[in-house]
Amino acid sequence: MKQVKLTLNLSEQEIKGTLERYHFSKEDLPVLCSFFLALKPLIDSKAFYEIVSPKQKRPEQLGFVEEKHFLAAIVTLGEPLDRFQELYLEAQDILSAYVIECLSLDLLNQAYEKLAERIEAEEGLYISKYEFLGEKYPLDKTKDIFDYFSQSQVTYNEAYMLMPQKSVVFLGKLTREKKEICRHICESCRKENCANRIVVKKPEEIHPRYF
Repeated sequence: MKQVKLTLNLSEQEIKGTLERYHFSKEDLPVLCSFFLALKPLIDSKAFYEIVSPKQKRPEQLGFVEEKHFLAAIVTLGEPLDRFQELYLEAQDILSAYVIECLSLDLLNQAYEKLAERIEAEEGLYISKYEFLGEKYPLDKTKDIFDYFSQSQVTYNEAYMLMPQKSVVFLGKLTREKKEICRHICESCRKENCANRIVVKKPEEIHPRYF
């Protein structure tokens, strides 16, 4: 298993993208920028990953994966961001919690990209498809992946919900052909109603469990 600390940052232009994707008005830009400045020092993003090639013996816990050349990864933004959001939830400030959620989702998307860039630079490999548990592979395979990765910073409960909440487990099909690269995780995701999708619903339409 490899571990890497990911340095994440959202520029003002990227926050403008957040503004548009999540249905804020242009007048909300200073608010989003202020929230990002507040949460930026709290980002503790890490990736735990393993590259499995056809030439090596496959780990027993990852034997369920059909791809011959793939990446298994756990990515997190860290626990401090959860605690920061919880402060606003406890104060019943749903809008502020929503701002933190949206910024965090864009940071998590950036974390995918940073990990993909690292794999490209170190291994000359590209991710051509992302697979998330609960689609092609059942959620209970979460246990197998966590059994393989000897780390304690990300955990899961009986419902396979990850803690910290701004975390994700995924598999990535690998290729050496740059033309096959998957530019964004949503390109290969079939969950069109996923709250983590680039285009999401308005705050009042999102299920309360996301806050």
